[in-house]
Amino acid sequence: MRLSTRTLLCCCLLAGFALHAPLRAQDRPANYPVRPIRIIVPVVPGGGLDIIARSIGQMLNDRLIRRLIR
Repeated sequence: MRLSTRTLLCCCLLAGFALHAPLRAQDRPANYPVRPIRIIVPVVPGGGLDIIARSIGQMLNDRLIRRLIR
């Protein structure tokens, strides 16, 4: 079975991206993100999704160093 030039080029590009991704992930500073994280829930306050978003935000706030704005 012979691979076409296009298929071989695509495979090489995907392999290059896959090898390069872990190196780029280490480039972030330790204090990323700098600003507080904002959770936007496009529903009325007190609704079911709002309560779920608030509880998820509270759990994230307990585990993350950064502050969450709800």
